[in-house]
Amino acid sequence: MSTMIAPYFISILLSFPLILPTDGWVQWQFAFPNKAVCEEFLSEQHESLFVNITRAFLSMPHVINDFQCMTVEEGVQ
Repeated sequence: MSTMIAPYFISILLSFPLILPTDGWVQWQFAFPNKAVCEEFLSEQHESLFVNITRAFLSMPHVINDFQCMTVEEGVQ
């Protein structure tokens, strides 16, 4: 029996307090082969990712609540 290994994505929990009453996860498009590699990259690039997310949502008041490495399925849950 083969087990499919799901890729991991950097997932960002965002709030848009003036637009939506709930939080939501946004997943970065680049896939990592496993959680350890994703977490290492996230640790090294956290500040840069924070700045890029802030810039991407500059026109909308938002709060970045969390960064995690998740599979697509974990992000949906």
